[in-house]
Amino acid sequence: NFILVCSLLFACEISYGQPAAKAANNAFIISRMTEKFHIQPRTLNDDFSKDFFSHFLEQLDADRIYFTKDDIRQLSAYQLQLDDQIRLKKNDFLKLIISIYTNRLQQADTMIDTIAKKTFQLQHNRKIYSC
Repeated sequence: NFILVCSLLFACEISYGQPAAKAANNAFIISRMTEKFHIQPRTLNDDFSKDFFSHFLEQLDADRIYFTKDDIRQLSAYQLQLDDQIRLKKNDFLKLIISIYTNRLQQADTMIDTIAKKTFQLQHNRKIYSC
């Protein structure tokens, strides 16, 4: 549940254009509240970081069409550091992922626009249909 809450928090922060510093602070506050009030709080450690990292990337790019291998390599440097990022209210990972994800979405949008401008033909039972 905690991973889901954090994923939603980060996704909302990214989508609404909130500053990464505020998102980092919010993640810290949520982690502290979870430690105090959750029945079975999850410990912020490397296992948490690894699970959160995998879940977060899955939520952003479930079909694996946006991130490149190089993007994943860059982001993987933080795979075991997310607990430290939250605990220390750092936003390095958020800045990096926001930058990469924004670029990839813009690239996808540009490709879609380029493809949509060209007509293409479909052939079915010797009939040609232009779109």
